[in-house]
Amino acid sequence: MWNTDFDLFDDQDKLAYLAKKTCKSLEALSEMTLADTIFPISFTGCLESHEFTHFCPPCLDEGTPYFRKLWRSSQIVACARYKTFLHARCGTCHAPVRLLARTDILELNRCSSCEHELGNNLDTVKAPSDLVQYSRALAGTFMDVWFPLGDTRVAPQMFLAGLLALAEIVCQREVWQKVYADQGFDLYFDKPFNLLFNCREAFVDRCALQLVLSWIFADWPARFQWATSDHPERSFQWLANTPELPFWIGSARKEVFGHPGADYRDQAERAELIRMIGDGTIDEVAFRRAFGRHHIFRINGRSLSSFKLIYQEISKHASS
Repeated sequence: MWNTDFDLFDDQDKLAYLAKKTCKSLEALSEMTLADTIFPISFTGCLESHEFTHFCPPCLDEGTPYFRKLWRSSQIVACARYKTFLHARCGTCHAPVRLLARTDILELNRCSSCEHELGNNLDTVKAPSDLVQYSRALAGTFMDVWFPLGDTRVAPQMFLAGLLALAEIVCQREVWQKVYADQGFDLYFDKPFNLLFNCREAFVDRCALQLVLSWIFADWPARFQWATSDHPERSFQWLANTPELPFWIGSARKEVFGHPGADYRDQAERAELIRMIGDGTIDEVAFRRAFGRHHIFRINGRSLSSFKLIYQEISKHASS
């Protein structure tokens, strides 16, 4: 069964079929899938009961047209190169962009409904700088680059795990509407009635969510604390049952509500950090980039700042 999300999996039968049709090797096609990436969940959206995919008209018109991997993530709604919002509809007939709804051989920059170029008659909407910077940093996490968060950096897997929880928090009406009204984001899109975060949300919902998230991340954690300060703590009780929640989001919640239960999440993240140092996933350069040169790391009762000593202590503990 073919659907827009078939590239989430390394399906050898489908890849073999595509290889025969495109004269591409299985290895080349496998590299184009998302099977081994760490993209956030929620890929394909829904417009008028039809699946859709994001696209950037200027990027699509460069050379041989193709859809970028980044456009497959629901979290990417702006092009960091052109600093504009992405689109999800044809500029001529306004039909949702459906990659698999093609009955004839068409160039990828043409609409499957009216066959006109997708970028025709589309207005370019400049994205705010916070959203552009956030989109660039988020795209980096897909390539295993640590995410800049406040005065530190967070490992990609830990950031993306917390991002999903943060999106659920922001989708609370009292949170996102407070930011939307304060920042005048209806300048870009009409304010949605509800903000959804699942695999069937409309494109305007995705844009509204990313506008709010990018604004919050631009001054973390101060803006998060402000956005949630009027929200009752009971609305976040479900987080208490999420032990895998990374500490960067758990500690921010603690700052808002003074919730002592947030401390235990540091244990899981600390254990993961120790594991990544021990197996070489995090080297000294990555460690210093994330924590600075004077970070004190407590391990086995010792307070260490030298990465070499930290590594030695972890190795000694692992071998004992």
